[in-house]
Amino acid sequence: MQVYGYFFNPNIHPYTEYVKRKETLEKYAGEIGLNMIYDSGYDMEEFIRGVAYRESQRCRMCYTLRLSQAARVAKKGGFDCFSTTLLVSPYQKHEMIRE
Repeated sequence: MQVYGYFFNPNIHPYTEYVKRKETLEKYAGEIGLNMIYDSGYDMEEFIRGVAYRESQRCRMCYTLRLSQAARVAKKGGFDCFSTTLLVSPYQKHEMIRE
């Protein structure tokens, strides 16, 4: 079995933080030999438009955006399955992610 990482998170703000996280992951993935797929998109505007006036749905919209994109990449790449590191964080809404 071969495992790949996938980096896609257009809601990290400011952009400098997004770049810092991506560069840290690139370094770490290189150190441990993890194959990575990096999404070149950073569409903060799309995310903001999606949550404007729907702040109570921010988490659901973020999860949907990120996991839908991961599913598309997994399908296109012929992967058997995919998961998310969001499920590791105690700060995330695990039941909502599973939905």
